[in-house]
Amino acid sequence: MPPQEQMSKNGTNSGKFDKSIVSIIVAFVALLLIFVLFSIVGKDRRSGNNLDGQGSDVTEESVFLNAVDINNAQTDAEKLPEGFPRDIPVELETITVSDTKVYTDRPVPITVHTVNYTTTSTALEKYNQYLDYMTRAGFEFAENGRDEGNHALNGTKNGDSLLVVASSLNGETVVQISYTENN
Repeated sequence: MPPQEQMSKNGTNSGKFDKSIVSIIVAFVALLLIFVLFSIVGKDRRSGNNLDGQGSDVTEESVFLNAVDINNAQTDAEKLPEGFPRDIPVELETITVSDTKVYTDRPVPITVHTVNYTTTSTALEKYNQYLDYMTRAGFEFAENGRDEGNHALNGTKNGDSLLVVASSLNGETVVQISYTENN
């Protein structure tokens, strides 16, 4: 019998079961994080203007949100949030989310740039692409900063951090990138 089909002592196929459970847990945590983030950002918004006079949102939790209007961007490069490093690989033509959040209630404000896009590449191909990029760019990985099984990378460079997660969703690959600046 092939190793992947061998049953464990309790009669379950533990290898496939464990991978399925881990995938479900990772997907659930990602969705929960997105839900919490949108709940925080969406709660009690009041309209405001940022320094250049463009519309933005500020929440009672002191989160300044500046979402890029990707549908009206005149060039693909305009789809990236201001301050997002331009050397990070992104498939500009398929961006679905692009924004900057500044958490102003901290002793030192925290700035997080988020870009999500879809791709025809596999999650593993994107994981390998970003692993190569982050390694060449000098990012350092913590003990759990490289998780090939979940296609997730988390590294730091000069106090800034880059988190990349590639996942399959409804037959396509979604890449989620969060770049946190060390203000």
